[in-house]
Amino acid sequence: MENNNNKISVPKLIAAAEAIILLIVAVVFVVFITKKKSPDTETVTASTSEEENNQEEEGYTVDGSKIFLDDGGEIHVFKDVPKNEIDNKNLTVRNGKAFYTVDGNITSFLGIDVSDFNGDIDWYAVKNSGIDFAMIRVGYMLYESGEIIMDTKLAENLQGAYEAGIKTGVYFFSQAVNKEEALEEAELVLKSIKDFNISYPVVFDWETVSAKSARTNDVTVDTLAECCIAFCDRVKEAGYTPMIYQNKDTALRKLDLPRLKDYDFWLAEYNDKPTYRYYFDIWQFGQNGYVPGIDGDVDMNIAFRDYGDPLPEVRSTTPAETPTEAPIAETPVEVPAETPVDVPPAENYETPEIQDNAGYENPDVNYQENYYQEPVENYQENYYQDNAGEYYQPVEEYYPENEYQW
Repeated sequence: MENNNNKISVPKLIAAAEAIILLIVAVVFVVFITKKKSPDTETVTASTSEEENNQEEEGYTVDGSKIFLDDGGEIHVFKDVPKNEIDNKNLTVRNGKAFYTVDGNITSFLGIDVSDFNGDIDWYAVKNSGIDFAMIRVGYMLYESGEIIMDTKLAENLQGAYEAGIKTGVYFFSQAVNKEEALEEAELVLKSIKDFNISYPVVFDWETVSAKSARTNDVTVDTLAECCIAFCDRVKEAGYTPMIYQNKDTALRKLDLPRLKDYDFWLAEYNDKPTYRYYFDIWQFGQNGYVPGIDGDVDMNIAFRDYGDPLPEVRSTTPAETPTEAPIAETPVEVPAETPVDVPPAENYETPEIQDNAGYENPDVNYQENYYQEPVENYQENYYQDNAGEYYQPVEEYYPENEYQW
């Protein structure tokens, strides 16, 4: 006889079917809502070629007309903004330096950016370490009061870098909240650099500040674009190359790239390879670099194009002496023989007394005075400290040899 306990009742089967149907409906509804949901953004026509569709890049993914950021945000792709054409396979970042090659030849230029925060700089040591250019700060605007502060090392750095054979550009750290303030900053920069040789760009460096009291917190995309344009157009009018500096995240979220696409761009992205989608001319790839001649960390940059006419090549570790021109031949002037020449007798001169022999065994023969008339090659003079009256042996080499070793 069959056991009825193993049979499933019809009502239970109906209930199970209803549950499955409800589950399927719920899943379909959730998927539909997820695909439908997207933030309100301006309509931007973008390239939808098969090559770009579903193209994955480090940091974000291109899907049709949008860039989906890793943190869930999204922006549109602008087809009229030039794309990044740097081939990362030809880009090498190693030992704190970077270079880019085309057909096996290095076509890039290595640079730094500095301010008075970096202290006194030995620009000849910087040059000998392989640095081609330096971006030097003019000043900055305080984010609360809007007061402008000048960089105390501006003139010293511009002159020192130029004399060492390093090309220079400048930047101003802006906190402008309208185009009038940006124009004021531009005028100040132009006034400050008019007596110097500037071959690299003059840069508008507007940055966000993580402080509730920052004046720039409420600056809109449109207002920031107006600030950039006001600054850059004034710089261009004065005959310099304008440039905009920005980090990758703020550039994607805050810059109106279609309006600013005609200006050179300086990208800040601390990475082994740049992942920014659009064009850039200079890449700031690190902020903890080491360069001989500078105490502490320094920002490192690579330029993918050269700027301006090349400076006279300077290879020595010391400033070149001004050449003495041969005198122009003139008709000799006859001096009458009777003209007396009053020369005081030698015994009227006294040799300066050397205090405590200045710490040297034979000062009268070797040094004659407590200071040096001519420095020894490579700055190997013996320094004497008057306060302590002690003699210090110099280091083996004042400037160690630093060659490009990638």
